[in-house]
Amino acid sequence: MPRIFLFSQCLVLVFLLLTSGSSSRSLEAIAQPIDQTGKQIDSPQNNQTGNQLNNLEPATSVATQPSQKIAYLENGENLETLETLENINGNSGQCPDLFAIAISQAGTAYANSLRATTAADWDQVALGWFQAVTSLQSLPLDHPQKAFAQKKVLEYMENLSVALTRSRDIATPVPFNSFNSRLLDEQLRLYLSYVAAVGVPDVLIVGSSRSLQAINPKELRFALAGAGLDGLRVFNFSVNGATAQVVNLQLTQLLSPENLPKMIIWADGSRAFNSGNPDRTFQGIQLSGGYQRALAGDRPSLPPAPACGGQKSNSKFPDQAPTQFLGEDDWLSKILAPPAVARPGVIPVNIDAYGFNYVEGNFDPRTYFQQVPRVTGQFDADYQNFSLGGVQAAALNNVINFTRTQNIRLVFIHLPLTGTYLDPVRRNFEQQFQGFMQRQANQNNFTFINLSQSLLNRNDLFIDPSHLNYQGAALISRQLAGDRRIPWATLRR
Repeated sequence: MPRIFLFSQCLVLVFLLLTSGSSSRSLEAIAQPIDQTGKQIDSPQNNQTGNQLNNLEPATSVATQPSQKIAYLENGENLETLETLENINGNSGQCPDLFAIAISQAGTAYANSLRATTAADWDQVALGWFQAVTSLQSLPLDHPQKAFAQKKVLEYMENLSVALTRSRDIATPVPFNSFNSRLLDEQLRLYLSYVAAVGVPDVLIVGSSRSLQAINPKELRFALAGAGLDGLRVFNFSVNGATAQVVNLQLTQLLSPENLPKMIIWADGSRAFNSGNPDRTFQGIQLSGGYQRALAGDRPSLPPAPACGGQKSNSKFPDQAPTQFLGEDDWLSKILAPPAVARPGVIPVNIDAYGFNYVEGNFDPRTYFQQVPRVTGQFDADYQNFSLGGVQAAALNNVINFTRTQNIRLVFIHLPLTGTYLDPVRRNFEQQFQGFMQRQANQNNFTFINLSQSLLNRNDLFIDPSHLNYQGAALISRQLAGDRRIPWATLRR
């Protein structure tokens, strides 16, 4: 199978595994190497990883010569010796032994996992597990090995998921000057990659962390498709801490004209527009090399794709020979699964391919404020010296003028808050903001939708007093798709 096609299929399986929510275990190996008597061989590498490994079968020794035998263990016993690698594809006129091929591929993946240190190394490990899964999945339904193979597929998929997670967690430099915000760097790289792979989105979502986890592009797309607007592309380009100044930078100085959408949904609240509060996010960006390059007109970009045949892994492991598989692999592209469960990290680790941060959990005031101090609006630093003028208002006006010049539809969503959050002081500030934005919308012909008090008593749809969880995001996304105030019809292809 051509390597490019294999990697394209692997990308689909990456989505399945990173959004499965079931891979909480450490990397599962097929087992430790065995000697000719069937006993396990102790080694420093095996001892270091032994506590992380589960006793999965088949267990393989790493085949380094074509004539070397491959064995597997079940319950610690050497039950069977498989065909030699010389005969792994079967004799002339016979079908290839797909199960034996999978054992070989799994053994290589396990051996490589013991030496993997870089993202490229872990990509090769993931490729090995993926190839093993594909080999097993290619067995016909009526094959006598199929039932056992299906169980192994689930195990290998978990191993693949962990390998992909290891690769993802190893930071790789962005191919442009950093903006002193790792999340902005990664979201920008993901957006440019999305454009290269899929095309410019019809709808671009921007805002702070509240927006990052409040509007799910997939939910919005599916809901719009159900309303007759099929095939729309949606991406969430939100960034933690983004103020109006940050959004202005993203839209007017980071994205080239050919990468701009037809519609922008800006989802946030009053805190992003308070000019009386120090804008630490934007101040940090201003000190970056990326910002200086942007001021000079140098917009970030990704390197062009290498010429066909010029793609080579940066892994220290030798390239794995492509394996011929029976049947079609199109079934992979049809797989959909719920996104992964949230876990802590500097960058949200469960941002999906469309820039959305999937967060699971429910806001319960009784337990939440046992871990987080309760701060009333009177002492909330986000509202200090509250002012809807100044630099943030200037940034808003710049975005309004920019979208008008570029013929981009602008929609602003005042996102929901909990009743716990909206004490009298905060409620007053949010009402001031609501009036301010409604006047701006009326004067400048953009759409403003106030949802700030639409879910006051639905703590189950929030992860904290002011941020929605994935269930709240699904609800809001579907609600927006059906909102006739948004000019969705202008996006019809």
